[in-house]
Formats: sequence, structure tokens, C-alpha cells
Amino acid sequence: MDHINDAQNFFLENGYVKFNNKSSISYQLIRDVIATELEQYGFDFESIHKKIKIDELNNVRMNIFNKINSIKNWDDHLYSIGGEVISKIIGNEISIQNKLNFSIQMPGDKLSQIPMHTDRAGGHSLFECVLWIAFTTSNKTSSMYIVDPETSISILNELPNYELNGINLLEKKYLNKLKFIEVVPGDCILFSSNLYHGNVVNEEASTRISINCRFKSLWAPEYKKYPNERVTGSFYKPYKLSPVSIFASKFLNKEPKFV
Repeated sequence: MDHINDAQNFFLENGYVKFNNKSSISYQLIRDVIATELEQYGFDFESIHKKIKIDELNNVRMNIFNKINSIKNWDDHLYSIGGEVISKIIGNEISIQNKLNFSIQMPGDKLSQIPMHTDRAGGHSLFECVLWIAFTTSNKTSSMYIVDPETSISILNELPNYELNGINLLEKKYLNKLKFIEVVPGDCILFSSNLYHGNVVNEEASTRISINCRFKSLWAPEYKKYPNERVTGSFYKPYKLSPVSIFASKFLNKEPKFV
């Protein structure tokens, strides 16, 4: 289901928005870069696990990570894919993550599993959203899952009780609340990183390929749990600024006071 026409209301209720932009020139450009690197394994993204061994996967992943981050103006291309929704949800003055992330999740690969988590626990901004873009058809265990807002708040309330026993038990407790997002190539999900999310071991017959990147309001408070981490200037870079912000930046270190 495409939520782009009612993005703001859907996001307020669910904490995420799903839309498709496969026809975007920028989407096709990024896909072509990935395809070029995977050419030796075949062009069927969903079947590359038949050609790549799991112990080779990290080298393949890092090579593609470097290639897509070497695309000239990759941030402009990414924004052209999701910018219409990003502007509705986050606003017109934004920071973008310094690097574009790349993911391959092949069947049976336990090393690519990302346990249930909220990015807030890692020092990310409360006002951050993740743009997650699919290049394959994925569902059930081959996709990512998102936990609804109410359950995410319940998990946060219960965290102190699981400090010693581990988050895995908490994940098992809420197993029926893990909503796996069904996607086709070109599907984009913009979601609040406050929501618990993650993936499990891929038990389906196909590989999932995706990219993701984080955005936040340029002027939103940053969660400085870890000094100099997850903040603009190190983890994020200013991306979209209004004329008044560009002009005002000239005066940031100029205080109207006498020595």
C-alpha cells in the first residue's frame, strides 16, 4: 500500500510511511551501480545467494558500499527518491547521514541478523527517520520488521527488567508484534528510528538487497549521550538549508558583547 497521499496522518498514527519510487531515474542509477558490481554473480538479485558464499559476503557488501558512496552527489539522488515524503514528515531544513548504508541478507545468513533495537539507544536523535529502500521483493523473514508505536513504548518501559537477562528475551516476548514489511523493488519506507525494528535469520528462498540512510531536522535537538557521536558534523551533515539559515551561519561565532 502506498501511503504517500496521506503521508503525514499515516506517519503520526504508525510511525512510518511506505511508498514506491521505482520509476525514479536516481533509483535506477543506484540500482545500476549495484548490478554492475553483482554482474559476475548474475543479474537476478534475489538469487545471488546461489553464487556467493556466506564467507565471501562481507567483501562483496563492502565493495558495493564503497561504490554507491562514490556516486557523485549520491545524497541528491537519494533525496530525489524520497524527498517528497521526507519534506512532509521532517521538514525542509534537514541533515543527512554521512554515508549511505548497503545491506544484503541471504538465506541462512546468521551474521547479517540485526536484533530488535531502537536507534535512540545508540545515541541517535529523537527526531531522526530512516529511509529504507528495497531492490528486491521481500516478505516474512527476508524483510525487516517494525514494531508499532504503542508496543515500542511498552518495550522501553520494560527495558530495566531485562538489563541482566538480555534483549533477546524481550524480543521473544513480543514476537507476535514484529510486523514484517512486504516490499517490491522500488518500495521505500521512511520510519522513525524510535520504533523498535530489526531483522531475523532469512528463512525464505530469496536474498534481500536494500539501502538505508538517516535524516533529521537540521535544528532538532541531538541526543548527546556520547560526545561528538551521532551529531551534525560527524555522523550527519547539513543538507537542506533555508536562505535565512545559510545567512545566519555567518554569525554563529559572533556574540554581541564587549570583551
